[in-house]
Amino acid sequence: MLTYKRQVVLPLVIASLMLGTALAALFLAAYHLIQASAFDDKIENVRYEIVVLQNAIIKAETGQRGYLLTNSVTFVQSYETGRNEVEASFKKLSLMLNYFHELQPLFKKVEHLTNIKLSAMEASIQIQMSSGAYSPHLNSANMGNDLMMQIDQELKRADSMLFERKTNGHLQVQHALRQTVVIAVILVLVIFGLLYTGYHRAIMLFEIAIDSKNVADEYSHDAYHDVLTQLPNRRYFETHLKRMIALSKRNHQTFALFYLDLDGFKAINDQYGHDAGDEALNYASDRFKAALRESDFLARLGGDEFAVIIEQYYNHKELTGLSNRIVRYLQQPFTVKGHSCQLGVSIGIGTYPDDAKDMESIIKAADRAMYKAKHTGKNKAVFASG
Repeated sequence: MLTYKRQVVLPLVIASLMLGTALAALFLAAYHLIQASAFDDKIENVRYEIVVLQNAIIKAETGQRGYLLTNSVTFVQSYETGRNEVEASFKKLSLMLNYFHELQPLFKKVEHLTNIKLSAMEASIQIQMSSGAYSPHLNSANMGNDLMMQIDQELKRADSMLFERKTNGHLQVQHALRQTVVIAVILVLVIFGLLYTGYHRAIMLFEIAIDSKNVADEYSHDAYHDVLTQLPNRRYFETHLKRMIALSKRNHQTFALFYLDLDGFKAINDQYGHDAGDEALNYASDRFKAALRESDFLARLGGDEFAVIIEQYYNHKELTGLSNRIVRYLQQPFTVKGHSCQLGVSIGIGTYPDDAKDMESIIKAADRAMYKAKHTGKNKAVFASG
């Protein structure tokens, strides 16, 4: 027989660990996919900025050459715009290259070459402005072309390195996608397994719970009911009486307690045996139930003693009528083992809060009234306050 822990707790722990592991793996795969996609965006931004830098250098160079050839100030403005765009582009690249450390030395070289080229262009413009057109400085054009070729070569190298990084990133993304799909399939299988196992486990536990509840109900019923008559026993009676007192205190209501003791029961029990006595007790309980109202609480306290809690009544006259009805219902003859028998009942009546204000006191008050009824003729009811 498996223990409860092995039956229920251990499989749930294993299943939870499997599900948690699958979810963690799926999260990591998704996170890796997001990171790879974000890094791919960074690569594209740097490649775009390289193009912007090249265009800015070309714009500055075009403005410089246009001014040298035409001596038009409009080209100087184009040169200045291109130069400003070059500076802005290098500032952006310096921030972007924090994610690409291997490219930083290369771009430092590009920046150095670009600064030399810009300085040369600035010098040529200044000479043009001071010396006029067709000055000897125009021979420096070849040096500018060489610098531009070096800059283009370095930028192409950088773009090639970025493209390679991008290709590798795409491969990582594809790997992450495949990994995510595999983990998702595993997760679906785990969840299906959990649902399948949980269904059978739930059915088993439900059956166990029903069996346990039935057993518990049986034990609970036996603990609070008399085995012979199936009426509430003394324990149940005392619990109900305590509840009635608490409720009456809160709502300022009254209730009455009938303490009943059978007359003639001992003679039947002694003359015809315990089986006959049991039949007499069952007969008495049936007659009491027939005489009482649905709202009245009937209990067997033990032996031939019974008690009734009357929750709702208007006055003592109503209690007297109900007690007389009980006496009348019980007086009818009945047969036990072929012998005609007859029972009577002595009833003591205590009321709350007139006769007592706690459980022990009201029971004693009704009990004393019952003995008074027994000693003054039996088969009748007596009030504790009478």
